[in-house]
Amino acid sequence: MVEEDILNMYSAIVAELRILPEVCFFAVVKMDDITERWSLLFGLKDANDLDKREKVFQSIRKIIENSLTLEERQNIARIGLFSTTEHIVEDFAKFDEGEIVENIKANGNFVHKGYILISR
Repeated sequence: MVEEDILNMYSAIVAELRILPEVCFFAVVKMDDITERWSLLFGLKDANDLDKREKVFQSIRKIIENSLTLEERQNIARIGLFSTTEHIVEDFAKFDEGEIVENIKANGNFVHKGYILISR
């Protein structure tokens, strides 16, 4: 899948994700060397509450299922929900919303390319 398609595909669900007050950060990043799959990283308020995190995950999952085709969903390597105070979110939060990042390290992970789609 062309990277421009990735940006367009995930940009289309940003409006729905913004409705969830817990979602403060959302990035789509390519971290794998071998596969062309992308990771979805979310920074959440009050993510330490397991029940609340589960409810937010179910909401995010529903948005993804309703917005992406099966083939598009199969290109997701992982979905990570983190507190906004976790190092990986803090490392990405220094970039502006709409920024494209390339060849950086975040929390010890090498990121080949990434799109910061929500950062508030």
